[in-house]
Amino acid sequence: MNKIQSIINDEFKINFMVLNKCNYNCKYCSDHLKNGSTPPITVKEYINFFNNLFIDNPEILLYDKKTITFTGGEPSIYEGIELLIQFFKDNNFKTIMVTNGSAKEDFWQKNISNIDLLTLSFHPRYANYKHFANIINIAKSQNKNVSVHLLMDHEHWDRALEAAEYFKQFDIRINYKGILIKHKKGQDNSKKGGYDEQYNETQLQFLKENFSINEDEATFNAKVNYTDGTTEELNPQKLISSELIRFAGYQCNAGKSSIVIKDDGTVCGSACKITEAIFGNLVKDRNLRIKLLKNGVTCWKSNKCVCIYDLQIPKKLLN
Repeated sequence: MNKIQSIINDEFKINFMVLNKCNYNCKYCSDHLKNGSTPPITVKEYINFFNNLFIDNPEILLYDKKTITFTGGEPSIYEGIELLIQFFKDNNFKTIMVTNGSAKEDFWQKNISNIDLLTLSFHPRYANYKHFANIINIAKSQNKNVSVHLLMDHEHWDRALEAAEYFKQFDIRINYKGILIKHKKGQDNSKKGGYDEQYNETQLQFLKENFSINEDEATFNAKVNYTDGTTEELNPQKLISSELIRFAGYQCNAGKSSIVIKDDGTVCGSACKITEAIFGNLVKDRNLRIKLLKNGVTCWKSNKCVCIYDLQIPKKLLN
C-alpha cells in the first residue's frame, strides 16, 4: 500500500495563535479558541520572547525561508497586531495572516503592505461577500497573494457553494475546508480527525473530490514523497481526505524547524503539542526562554494528523 515516505520543507515556521478570542461564535470552533479565557499577553512580552528566541537560537535567522502565520482566535482584534506584523517583517519573515476578514477596510489599507499572504476564512453563517470582495481588491491592488478558505459548514452548505462561485471572479486560490470531528475526552480516538458525522454522503463525496480552485498557485512550499517513488506538492486537504495522515514512527522536525504559540500560551514544536516538544508557557512565565531541539522528535501518536500547520512540518518514515 502506498504511503508517505517523507514531507520536505526547507522553511523555519512559526504558527502564532495571538489570542483565543474571536468576534464570531461558530459552532464548529472549540470554545477554548474563541472565548477569551486565556489572560492576554502584551505586545512587549511577545516581542521580548521572540527577540530572546532569535538570540538563543541564531540558526533561525540563517534560514533562507522564514514564515510566521498569525492566527487565533481572530488575530485582527488583538490590540498590538500591527506592531507584531512589523516586528516580523523587520526580521525578514514572510508574514501570513489567517483571518475571518471582519476587520474594517481601513485596517487592511493600513496593514496589507506588511502581509505577504492573506488567507480569508469565509464562515458562511457570518461573512459578507461584498466586504470580502473589498479586502481582496485592496490586497490585489498591492500585488499581494490572497486566498479564501471556505468553511464548508453543513448547516450553511448552499451559501458556502454560492460563495465559491462568487469568488471565482477574482482569480484567486479558493480552498474547500471540511469541518472535522471534535474529539472529546473518552471518545474513540480512532475517529479523531475524520469529517463531521453530520455531513451527508453527497457532501462527503464533494469534500473528497474538491480540494481547491487554482491549484497552480501553490500556497505551501512543502513537497510530499511517496513510498512508490512519486512526488507532489503538498495539498493538506487532499491528504486529509485520502487519510494518508498517520505519522507514528516518523521522525518529525517539530521543535527543530517549527514552533507553535498555542491559544493557552503554551510554546511547543507542533499544534498537536507532542510532549517531547513542549518548551513552556508564556502565560505562566512571561520571561520564558527556550532552546530548540537538535533532531526534532519521533512521533508516537496513533491518531490522525489533521492540522494544516503540522502537515507542513518536515517528517520522514524511519522504517
